[in-house]
Amino acid sequence: MFVLCISFPADSLQKEESSRCDQGQNKPGILIKNQNGYIFYLFNFYQYWLLVIIGLVSVWYIYATWNFDYWKKQGVPGEKPRFLIGTFKPIWKYSIQDQDIDAMKKFGHVHGGFMGSFPILYISDPDLLRQTLVKDFHIFPDRRSIGDMEKDKVIGNMLSVMTGEKWKMVRNTLTPTYTSGKLKQMVYLIEECVQNTIESVKDKAGIGEPIELTRVFAVLTLDVIASCAFGMKTDCVKHQESEFVLQAQKAFRGYPKLTYLMLTFPKLMSIFKFFPKSIIPNPFKYFEKIADQTIDMRLKNKDFNRRDFLQIMLEAQIPSDENNKTEENESQQTGTKKTLTREIVIAQTVLFILAGHETTANTLSFLAYELATNQDIQEKLIKEVDDVMADCKGKLTYEAVSSMQFLDMAVSETLRKYPPAVRTDRMCVEDYKLNDITIKKGMILGIPIYAIHHNPEFYPDPQTFDPERFSAENKAKRNSFTYLPFGAGPRNCIAMRFALLEVKLVMALMLCNYRFQTSPETQSMQNQDMDAMKKFGHLHGGFMGSFPILYISDPDLLRQTLVKDFHVFPNRRSFGGMEKVKFLGDMLTVMTGEKWKMVRNTLTPTYTSGKLKLMVYLIEECVQNLLESLKDKAGVGEPIELTKTFAVLTLDVIASCGFGMKSDGIKNQQSEFVIQAQKAAGPNPKIVYLIFTLPILLRFFPKSLLPNPFNYFEKIADQTIDMRLKNKDFIRRDFLQIMLEAEIPSDENNKTEENENQQTGTKKTLTREIVIAQTVLFILAGHETTANTLSFLAYELATNQVIQEKLIKEVDDVMADCKGKLTYEAVSSMQFLDMVVSETLRKYPPAVRTDRVCVEDYNLNGITLKKGIMIGIPIYAIHHNPEFYSNPQTFDPERFSAENKAKRNPFTYLPFGAGPRNCIAMRFALLEVKLVIALMLSNYRFQTCPETQVRKICFRFITLEKVMYLEQLPNFSFPYCSALDRDYCGHSLFNGKGPSFKMESLGNDQDQAFGPDN
Repeated sequence: MFVLCISFPADSLQKEESSRCDQGQNKPGILIKNQNGYIFYLFNFYQYWLLVIIGLVSVWYIYATWNFDYWKKQGVPGEKPRFLIGTFKPIWKYSIQDQDIDAMKKFGHVHGGFMGSFPILYISDPDLLRQTLVKDFHIFPDRRSIGDMEKDKVIGNMLSVMTGEKWKMVRNTLTPTYTSGKLKQMVYLIEECVQNTIESVKDKAGIGEPIELTRVFAVLTLDVIASCAFGMKTDCVKHQESEFVLQAQKAFRGYPKLTYLMLTFPKLMSIFKFFPKSIIPNPFKYFEKIADQTIDMRLKNKDFNRRDFLQIMLEAQIPSDENNKTEENESQQTGTKKTLTREIVIAQTVLFILAGHETTANTLSFLAYELATNQDIQEKLIKEVDDVMADCKGKLTYEAVSSMQFLDMAVSETLRKYPPAVRTDRMCVEDYKLNDITIKKGMILGIPIYAIHHNPEFYPDPQTFDPERFSAENKAKRNSFTYLPFGAGPRNCIAMRFALLEVKLVMALMLCNYRFQTSPETQSMQNQDMDAMKKFGHLHGGFMGSFPILYISDPDLLRQTLVKDFHVFPNRRSFGGMEKVKFLGDMLTVMTGEKWKMVRNTLTPTYTSGKLKLMVYLIEECVQNLLESLKDKAGVGEPIELTKTFAVLTLDVIASCGFGMKSDGIKNQQSEFVIQAQKAAGPNPKIVYLIFTLPILLRFFPKSLLPNPFNYFEKIADQTIDMRLKNKDFIRRDFLQIMLEAEIPSDENNKTEENENQQTGTKKTLTREIVIAQTVLFILAGHETTANTLSFLAYELATNQVIQEKLIKEVDDVMADCKGKLTYEAVSSMQFLDMVVSETLRKYPPAVRTDRVCVEDYNLNGITLKKGIMIGIPIYAIHHNPEFYSNPQTFDPERFSAENKAKRNPFTYLPFGAGPRNCIAMRFALLEVKLVIALMLSNYRFQTCPETQVRKICFRFITLEKVMYLEQLPNFSFPYCSALDRDYCGHSLFNGKGPSFKMESLGNDQDQAFGPDN
């Protein structure tokens, strides 16, 4: 083996080559040998390449981060950038609009950020937007470049991608295409498509059958595009599986991770040209081919006369004196010769699909949804449409549509609340000073449209749909640059007028024939259980991975399996090695068989009314601490983060009632107890899904798949038990003490519970490990679920003031009877409070699904269930089944009046499960929720305020995570840049941000605020 040696005398180094440097030193590497023959081994071949790699990574890191202090040096606020991604978080986890709203609230109307390593200045100040988008447009004329995209034959010739003089020439040439004169010629084309749609839905609408409007609007807009852009009749409404529809769906298939890569590392896009077409397909080939063939046909047939956009562009390509005259008054004559190459014409036709299909369909769907849920607005709009239709004798014209002022207001408000693009940008083409901020050539200006549209400074209560915002009077009061659904300045959306005409014409013609109403199929979440129940009924099969599951939502069958034949279904499903993990295996929810039976019977007296009465003062003490902490903020009307407040309150209750300690989480929200509880309540949804689908993995990787986050609470419980066992005279009536007394029998304790506790004969002995496990379970099962219920209940009271006033009256009456001191009996006497809590738990159950495992072969209605097969109980789907609860999305406590409950099967209401294996702490949880709400309403009332936002909410329980929405939205997909993110809901309640509430003091006239700093 050839080896390079480096020998050196005392005062110099000398290289020499040798086949070996020393005995045994014949491996590749670099050795150093001095004159005395001593060999110093530096590093081998592999270490050398490791150093090279480390060096390259270091250079890459320095290159990617060297500019991260750019905004900081200029005093511009902003998030701290991170290596590779800058401040741009993954859009499949954090929607762009949420990132923009959070940054605007935190840093104001001008703040810095980084897209990868590229600096971006985000502007939401209307005056600065006017300056950059209009006044100094010559500085910011282009949109940002996405790698080599502009070199693509079709994409590079699209108007939205062009830059410089080429963009200016094409824009000036195309501008006359969208003048009112040309748009008038499109009315009959759009109307023809709408009439076909109305005809196609007539049969279903006539018998009251629900219609999936999002799908209808999607194919309708495709028909309009085919007719107005390609000059062809597709009949997509009748043929929804046609090639045109399928290819359009492919073009809009979402790739959020690829999109994120494009935006964060645009230079990497150049490598995609080396990938095969099967990996990076071009979705526009089909439409390019159609446009090409249509152009050929029209150029050969000079007499062809159809006034669609393709024809107008062809006439712009081949000058026509007659055509120029007709547009002379409306088109700005620039002096630039109006010539469009064949490639440019094809590109704009394809762009019509890309920019005009899904955005318009989404807007129509959102508008229809808002009209369905705001019937007073819809009736006012129908009256306007009817009046105009009467004036024009049933034939809508361009002028007739333009005259509908309230329709214009409704469409404008829809585009404000749901803008087609959540963000846009402009590129700086020369160094520029903006309010003492230096913007270098090539840098990007980011314009967060969605955040601007939802800024309560510009639009109070931004989540409310209110067309009156766009009355002439209100528009005159507002800066026009607070409304940017189509951008602004010379580079705004060129097809804006056509898009508005299409939306208004479609909506006016639809309202001439129909009105929109919600139906049970109007979905507020993508719920697998609800979809399956609607499709297959109350009994259907499924698989969790390879494991068969029988889903049951029939109340009578639930009674049979959960109660009557409980001995056949006594256990919850096993998760591989979970029962072998320390303390998890000793939790009551995980136990099976005789061990579960013994512990359940031992713990049952812990939650009797006698024991719960002892807890009232502990809970009340925590709530009074909360009320004291709110006093200063509420007194000055400052918003309070409600969900976080309830989260730390329930932790204080758990610490007091479960661990026998005072945590003061309300005063010290950074305490170790609070931080550790947050860690314990945040499972990774992908890990949860993996455990559910392949539970056997837990046997081999229990610690990596299910790390134990409970060591902290285990240690506290262990130390507290030691202290109490040493101090026999210690008396504190909390759950830990009660469990310890169950472990060490006490005749006196047994007597107090003799009447309430069912004696089973099972010896009541709990090991130290079991006591600790139940104490830790108190955190896992009782913290976030109770905090969520309190947050949901407060939100519903804030948005249903009539219900809240009725509840306040009941609380005041009871407080007067008990002279201001709430007792267990006083709380139990509040019937309407019980109804309100029950309706909250129906609409927002703590767990969306539960299960039981069959321990012997069993026949259920002719279906054979083998031993080990699981039955699934879809709680959320049952609670939202209109067969059991009419208008299930409506919050209506009267469902739980004594009269209405008596009419309903009790197995249609399962927030705590049912049967012997239901939630053992149900009575404590209900007491806690009722006591908290009653004490708060005796001091405050909940009201919404400008900070209140209807946002995504994450439902999580010990075994399952599901997503739901407080606000119902139409069911369809969005591209990455559209109004709402559909793919991800984060891991924490309210996606890290809770709704805000405003409270009014009942004792004086001073307004008080209560809600988050959302």
